[in-house]
Amino acid sequence: MIGRALTTGLLLSLSTAYTPANGQPVVGRPPLASDSPAGTAQHVGTDHFDGIWRIEKPVFALLTSDGHKPPLKPDAQKVYLKHQADRKKGKKSFDGATWCASLGYPRALLIDDPFEIIVRSQHVIFLHQWNWWHNIVYFDGSLSKDDVSVGPAGVNIDVPGAVKVRPEDIPGSMGYSVGGWKGDRLVVETNNTVDTTLLDSAGLPHSDGLKIVTTWRLLSPNVLEARFLFDDAATYTKPWEATATFKRQSSGWEQEDVCLDRIKTGQPAVKEAL
Repeated sequence: MIGRALTTGLLLSLSTAYTPANGQPVVGRPPLASDSPAGTAQHVGTDHFDGIWRIEKPVFALLTSDGHKPPLKPDAQKVYLKHQADRKKGKKSFDGATWCASLGYPRALLIDDPFEIIVRSQHVIFLHQWNWWHNIVYFDGSLSKDDVSVGPAGVNIDVPGAVKVRPEDIPGSMGYSVGGWKGDRLVVETNNTVDTTLLDSAGLPHSDGLKIVTTWRLLSPNVLEARFLFDDAATYTKPWEATATFKRQSSGWEQEDVCLDRIKTGQPAVKEAL
């Protein structure tokens, strides 16, 4: 857990500021009851995003929110069917996660592994148990326009030798996420995702032009909903939406789920990739 503690310390040290489209700055979450004397503030619940969560029903193959297959274009449909056929034959090289590459976004949320959400005033952090992956939602829309210093690990850090680049020049498996609060909901836009990842364990493809808008909201104190809006004109005939719900976990991390350790003990790298 030492490695995770060091990673968490680094992530919590990052800070930016978010300015939504309406031009009115928002710094982190809206006011909570705990911020004001009793009875003077309306509790909107965003503090309760903090904690350990796990998907209620693991997703192997994504469907639209109304239960249909994603609207793939013909060429993308051929790729998807080939992935499914190869998997049945035991050929899984198309899925980088089976040899411990990143699951990507949002697939990392859809497998049967817990993850932690940490809410801070200027960003929200998702820490995944599977292979210690993380995803940061920056509350800073200006980062899509201004140059930033990027260190060796791709984090925003001002040190000697850091390279000046734009976030859109740094594609990654988890993409680049910018978000903010809309009332009691967290709305996140994710871009710059490399096309080598898959949206689900069944092999659903996407292009590097994929944009995902995720709306998070609490359905109850212990149930969190994510609505994913996928927009990828190169792969799908139209934007489409999928939904997943997550249950709060009363216990902490079950174990350090290291992909290579799982493979060494004869387990699949990803629980759904059987």
